[in-house]
Order: sequence, then C-alpha cells, then structure tokens
Amino acid sequence: IGLCNDFRTYILRIRVKQTGNIISRNSAAGYWSTFRALLKLAYKEGWLRENVNDYLDRIDWEEPKINYLEIEEVKKLAATPCKVDVLKRASLFACMTGLRISDILQLRWENIE
Repeated sequence: IGLCNDFRTYILRIRVKQTGNIISRNSAAGYWSTFRALLKLAYKEGWLRENVNDYLDRIDWEEPKINYLEIEEVKKLAATPCKVDVLKRASLFACMTGLRISDILQLRWENIE
C-alpha cells in the first residue's frame, strides 16, 4: 500500500518536459485510474491476496474549463482580413463545427456523408 501511495504522490508531481509545468489533475486522475484497474485485475487473477484498491484514495477529477468564442467574437473573426484565405475559412469552420484542429487536419471528403 505504501508503494502504491508513493506512486500516487509521484503522479501528482509529474512535470511536462516542454513546459516544466505539473501535469493536469485530470491527467493524473486518468493515470491513477488505469493503475488501480490493473491492481483490480491482478487481484482477480490471483496475483494479489487482497484488493489493494480498498485502501487507496482516489484522485478526484476536476471539471474541465471549456473555452469557446461567443457569437460576437466569431463575427469579429469573420470580419477580420486574413492574407491566407484557407486559414481563415478553416478557423471559421472549426468555430462553427466545434472540431479540433487535429480532427480538421484528418478530415477527408470520404468522411462526409
């Protein structure tokens, strides 16, 4: 149990290499949840004599802050000149559909019905 709690503490202090910032609470909660699921599986498979999860605290999830543009901001964006027309249209498309840039970059005609 002590080793598991040490791992929990470690997860809550992991830093992102690029920024040096501590990972988000929800990332830590996800890693911890996966770890606990493996402990549960190990118990069910007979590798552990008791379910260690009964003695471990959870890492609570935080409600994510969702950022979006208000309609007036989208209108202002649409009225703003841009030298790269496809960039402007892609930005407006993202605003109107809610798709992330990663989703838009992978979008192909065959994906549209």
